[in-house]
Amino acid sequence: MSPQLIRAALCLIAIIGIGFAVPSISKAEVIEVDKARLFGYPSTDEDVGLSFLKMAGIENPEFEKLIVRTDKYKTLNQVEQQPFLKEEIPRLYNKFVALDPPNEGILIRLRVEVLYTKANGTSPAKLQVKFPSQGMVYFPFYYGGLPIAVIPNGIENFTEILLNERETVIVNGTLDMNPETTLVLDLKPVFADAKKPMVLDGEAQFPLLCEIGYIGLHNRNTDQIWAWGSEENMTKGRKDPVIEILKPKVVDSF
Repeated sequence: MSPQLIRAALCLIAIIGIGFAVPSISKAEVIEVDKARLFGYPSTDEDVGLSFLKMAGIENPEFEKLIVRTDKYKTLNQVEQQPFLKEEIPRLYNKFVALDPPNEGILIRLRVEVLYTKANGTSPAKLQVKFPSQGMVYFPFYYGGLPIAVIPNGIENFTEILLNERETVIVNGTLDMNPETTLVLDLKPVFADAKKPMVLDGEAQFPLLCEIGYIGLHNRNTDQIWAWGSEENMTKGRKDPVIEILKPKVVDSF
């Protein structure tokens, strides 16, 4: 069995709840990263949707069917819809053909609540991260009628982070008083299933499993509070994007 098939099989095992290798966070400290890339535009629904289709082995997506289900298309009047399709279909096709999800990765950035507990006797200091989803930690995206669940392998290990002395010093110097912190994830897609959706939070969603290349918590000044990284799974980020009709919205300031 090829390494690619082995990895896909392991990812499928993770979906159905059998044991799966998870990241070790024993050496988590400040990780040197390209902050400019991590704080560029995060991946959009379109980015994730096309990455999902590529990882699922869909060779010729029916772009017209995807486009007519987007919010943008639905807001256009009938006179505008056909010209829009003529522009969007080749744009999406070119973007899809050039897309290399495992190399370019998925960039997620969102606000999460982080609780800090100081060391007490033999108990080390710790951070508790409140992820937005209940149960399995995942990140929902929705593109062209496709509900997609981005599932980072082993992310549950980061709900409670025990800090060593060096990390505690950094956290004390960087953590804002406000419990809301910016979570940044650089993810490497490894497996997608377009045939077997999972029911998450009561909704059927198609899984896109990813390895974690970088997970970091940053304060309002984008200073790194705490982070863990895997050089093996770190991605290079998206290429300069093709000019898009829909520009991604600028994120709120930190």
